[in-house]
Amino acid sequence: MTNKSFLFWMDQGDQPSSVIAMKLGNTTEPFIVRLTGGCGFMNQADGTRSIRILTKALTGFKGILLYGGTRVFCPTKDTKSGYRVFPTILEVPPKLRRINPGMLSFGIIPKMTHVEYSRLGLIIAKDPETGFLTVIHPNQDLCLVLQKNVDQMSFWDAEWIECLSIIKEFLAHRTKFGTVLVAYNGGEVTGHEIDAWAEEGLPVILVAGSGRKTDEYCQNLAWLQKHPSVSVCQNPQEIRQKISSLGGL
Repeated sequence: MTNKSFLFWMDQGDQPSSVIAMKLGNTTEPFIVRLTGGCGFMNQADGTRSIRILTKALTGFKGILLYGGTRVFCPTKDTKSGYRVFPTILEVPPKLRRINPGMLSFGIIPKMTHVEYSRLGLIIAKDPETGFLTVIHPNQDLCLVLQKNVDQMSFWDAEWIECLSIIKEFLAHRTKFGTVLVAYNGGEVTGHEIDAWAEEGLPVILVAGSGRKTDEYCQNLAWLQKHPSVSVCQNPQEIRQKISSLGGL
């Protein structure tokens, strides 16, 4: 986190959706993009491709971008620290923040399995098999940790549930406010989020060819017919066109 960032820790009895929505009320554009999808099962090439596609699609965006709020490091012999950044969609919002003046990046972290301060940042997870580390991303404007401590019960779905709660607060109390879910790759949790948005009738963009759960929905014509708020986009240009039609670009 930078010296201009804000880190919020969830506490018992908190109702962060309302509070956070109020704090985000003065962004340049009244629009939220929620970026969701897979990280853990994507290889380096897939991660690099996701960064390229989504950055191109969202260049010029000036609203609020909600995402997972973390950064992944993998072991290497090529750096003094012994680690390098592993490319994932989690690198998209911080990259966009550098090139999109006025945009606000907001990370929602659902759970921690480890807490350790290091030169790489605040480590919240370690994989003993691969040596990968997960840290709270240092380059974001706001970050909300939903787990009070590592001993508290938590689950991965908490991230999208909180994101949807924040968005509903905006939609309920602000006029002329827009939103869209952009899904890229992902597993079962991503599927839960796609279903939840579609059932609410909220706009959803599925990136075709991104793999796994998102592609399953792209190919499910019967499901798509039942959910007219869902769009399938083949490339960055189509993603941009759809977000523009919703008032986000």
